[in-house]
Amino acid sequence: MPVILVPGTRVAGLTVRAHLGSGGTSEVYKVHNPVADRIEALKILDTEFTDVEVARTRFEREFEIARALEHPHIVAMYRSGEMTGEVLGPHRGHSALWMTMQYVEGTTAAVLVPTAHGQVRLPLMLRVLTQIADALDYAHRMDVLHRDVKPSNILIGHDDEISAVLTDFGIARFLDDTRPVAQNGRIVGSIPYAAPEMLQGQQLSTATDVYALACTVVELVTGRPPFPYPTTFGIVHAHIAGIPPKLSERRSWIPVAVDSIVAKALAKKPAERYQRCSEFIGLIENALRDVPVPPDSARPFAWSRFRGRGR
Repeated sequence: MPVILVPGTRVAGLTVRAHLGSGGTSEVYKVHNPVADRIEALKILDTEFTDVEVARTRFEREFEIARALEHPHIVAMYRSGEMTGEVLGPHRGHSALWMTMQYVEGTTAAVLVPTAHGQVRLPLMLRVLTQIADALDYAHRMDVLHRDVKPSNILIGHDDEISAVLTDFGIARFLDDTRPVAQNGRIVGSIPYAAPEMLQGQQLSTATDVYALACTVVELVTGRPPFPYPTTFGIVHAHIAGIPPKLSERRSWIPVAVDSIVAKALAKKPAERYQRCSEFIGLIENALRDVPVPPDSARPFAWSRFRGRGR
């Protein structure tokens, strides 16, 4: 069961301000750290998963890997621990793992995905992608694969200057990790953005994140991921054997040159893709620079409050 904390609750030296969101295995809260005098995000693993080895390991690995990465566009991790006692309410006989991280006042890149006839917010999208590509390249230099790059795992803050932050390192791994990609025969990751080698349980590389970033680009530009089929089987088959989509056919204003750039990033063989995310996004930016985006009747872009990164 989830750990429910009301505003004003004191936990791990922090004061709860608000509940931000829920996920499959955790709750996220906005909290105030009086020592550092800053607002942070507190993520708590549901008590029922504390003794589940896979969930516990994933939660702990998310903190450990992300904490080792210091980059302006990667979520900063602060502290972690395990709580017990009265604060857990009806779960006081159990314990719960927790971690604190950078709080981002903003939204996720999912709000940039255009509707069927919506206008692409090109300058903002390119800025976000450039920042995230730089973050991924840095992580790769530190021998870390994110493995779950997608719009909803990109936070966009809007305090003074637009700044994107890559988050959710729950299934990240080190490049030299030899453990099976699949767990109990199941692929861990987001199928619409998963590279062929990930779906087939093969060796992963930095090109795996390049592929996921390319899927993200396709969705942010056209409103749909590369293979928007109704079944998981159809999506998986397309990733493994399908032809990459031509963005110029989905949006007539997109230059044909973009098609070949994206096709290379979505190559079935990792060795045939770009080896750096910044190289890929740089080419996309050059191809789309000064390209006029036709107006439409979509509602104006409005920031919404970030609602959490629970799992």
